[in-house]
Amino acid sequence: MPASASPEARTFPWIVRSRFSESTPSSPGRIGGASRPGAGISRGDLSLDEAIRAYSEDAAYAAFDDRKGRIAPGFWADLTVLEKDLRAIPPEDIPSVQVTHTVVGGRVVFENPK
Repeated sequence: MPASASPEARTFPWIVRSRFSESTPSSPGRIGGASRPGAGISRGDLSLDEAIRAYSEDAAYAAFDDRKGRIAPGFWADLTVLEKDLRAIPPEDIPSVQVTHTVVGGRVVFENPK
């Protein structure tokens, strides 16, 4: 089972986050390597799409929330806008990408003054 679909990753987001913020990429198109020592998961790397899904659709599923997790008709407009396209930059640059806006319920609740 990929880590993005594991109950541990949905319950403890820091486990998923540690895969790409505390290690180096081990193969092209993958984020991270082994998880943080003691994190309890060592199932391999996450792709960028798996990591995004872990923080969106999988997190909503874990919270039993069927109105969040995707940008689609009938879903709440809760989303974060980033300054860069994560698919267009090297994986090692992802931790430095800044949030420009946060939208909750279709309303902007945060705007980066930068």
